[in-house]
Amino acid sequence: QLQRGHQELQEAVAQEKLLREEVEQGWATKCEETVQALKKALVDRAKVERDQLRSQVNRDATLLGHWRPSVSGPGSWDGGTIAEEIRIERCRLDEDRQAMAEERRKLSQMR
Repeated sequence: QLQRGHQELQEAVAQEKLLREEVEQGWATKCEETVQALKKALVDRAKVERDQLRSQVNRDATLLGHWRPSVSGPGSWDGGTIAEEIRIERCRLDEDRQAMAEERRKLSQMR
């Protein structure tokens, strides 16, 4: 009977050891799953941020155009809605200067 009790005790210890290993393995699996989920969340967030920045760069490029460096002098912005507005405004200013010069000539001839 002592031998049977000893055998039952050994089986109980072995069973407890197996249960501990299963719990530890399950815990490790849960930890790994959590780490993987966090990695995926970080990657997804980085992709969203990259897409937002890319969209902002595209909007800015549409607005400003593209910088063209020049070897002989300062560079310039080509294209873009602001560049077009600046070009139109410069043309209007040139027309105003010409009109003012013409008015000065007429006034000087009247004297």
